[in-house]
Amino acid sequence: MLRPSSLPEVQYNPYRLPPRRHWTIELETPIPRAVVGDFLENLSFCIREKEGAIFHYPDDEKNINTCRYEWNRKWRGDRFGLRIGMQITVSKDSIKQVDVYVTTKNLIYAESGEVPNFSSRLMKNIQKEVTILLENALNPPASLPQKEWRIIFYIETPPHLSFEENVEIPLKGVTFFKTYFVSKNLQRVSVVAIKAKSTTKSLAKMEATNDIMVIMALLTLASEAGKYKIAHMHWPQNYILNDVRTASGNIRHSSLYPSHTFQKIKEKTDASIVKRFKILWESFNNLKEKDKELFTSIILTYYSAVSTDINSSTLSVVALTAALSGLSVSAKSKCHGTLTCSSCGSLQWKHDAVSEIQAVINTIISTCGITEEERKKEIKKLVQRVYREQRSAFVHAAQLRHAEYQQGLSPMPSTPTNDAITGPVLQYKNDLIVFSRLTRKTLIEWLAKRAKISLDKEEMDITEKRMFSKGALHASISVSSRCITRIG
Repeated sequence: MLRPSSLPEVQYNPYRLPPRRHWTIELETPIPRAVVGDFLENLSFCIREKEGAIFHYPDDEKNINTCRYEWNRKWRGDRFGLRIGMQITVSKDSIKQVDVYVTTKNLIYAESGEVPNFSSRLMKNIQKEVTILLENALNPPASLPQKEWRIIFYIETPPHLSFEENVEIPLKGVTFFKTYFVSKNLQRVSVVAIKAKSTTKSLAKMEATNDIMVIMALLTLASEAGKYKIAHMHWPQNYILNDVRTASGNIRHSSLYPSHTFQKIKEKTDASIVKRFKILWESFNNLKEKDKELFTSIILTYYSAVSTDINSSTLSVVALTAALSGLSVSAKSKCHGTLTCSSCGSLQWKHDAVSEIQAVINTIISTCGITEEERKKEIKKLVQRVYREQRSAFVHAAQLRHAEYQQGLSPMPSTPTNDAITGPVLQYKNDLIVFSRLTRKTLIEWLAKRAKISLDKEEMDITEKRMFSKGALHASISVSSRCITRIG
């Protein structure tokens, strides 16, 4: 919830420690190196629950990483009056000791001064708090009750792909709230609330953060026309955002969208995006765990390929080929024969029986159910061109095929040249458009088949005719000053 507040300040100094009282805890049983990662991950969750801070100082030369943890404690009526800290040095050995310190808010700000004589009772309580924290990190209590939380995210939606009304999706408790326009940032913003069960807020938020990334990627896959992404909001200084809430009760719009910041959207929106997303979200959650792990990596790779920047086309090609290659791993194979060099003798290297390019072609054809021979040949030629003329040209020879270096100021790609009816960039752009659509179709078809869910290809906009259609019109209009320009 957003609420007016006179906000106190909390200061952290990552690069220096203030005057402090410090001591060392010698561990009765050293923490074995094999479980140090788990221990520190659990400790991080505990510190986040205390709304503290975590700093890591890796030193590659000495092969050590100093991990520093700090949190606040109420003292003399100030909830940030005391700062408790721990430093743990991670090396190749087990952890045998923990350095602990305590200081005050005033000393943190002043960076100098005398450390107060803390009472023995306070020091005993701090020692007890640190000990419990270390024990919980080493042996997390299994009996802690789980609570259901609602985690709030703000996402930016593409034009005409917003949410006209609130949309509740029961599966995993996802709610899309009505989209509003933030005129200051020229953003269309929607709130997404995700339910998550966990013993702590920080664990619930981590689980929901994983979900929101997949949700934005699936929304992008569903739409094709635009990219959904996290909205970076600039709240007024005197407001606090409560982004982790209990699951009970309704969320009021006024607590999410301050009236002075958000305005109603007046443009028409495509209602089919919600239907498509529901199908993809159900399919994703119906996957077996191994398939879900694989597809999560692939869909996030596809998501990175969808760029709103006109100068990232070549990188989009690389990401799209990587997504299809990841989907085609099982289709690749090596020859079992032995290669012999006339100078070096027998080689360990195995050549491809089915190459990466051929595996991708086979995956597209089989997944999409392509039966017409001419269409198969068309797909094969397309994939080979994209791999060799765009992906490999960039990866191996740093060739940018989409005139990115001209920053959008190059002639129109459809402009005739001295020896052709269009420039070479147009062919690369047309190939990228078709290849992107084909990648989208392959991912959607693969997901639905693995989840055993039937698809309406018209509804999902993945018909063959749609895949291979190309835009026939290219235009460039110079906008005159002090004049309204209309198109159409």
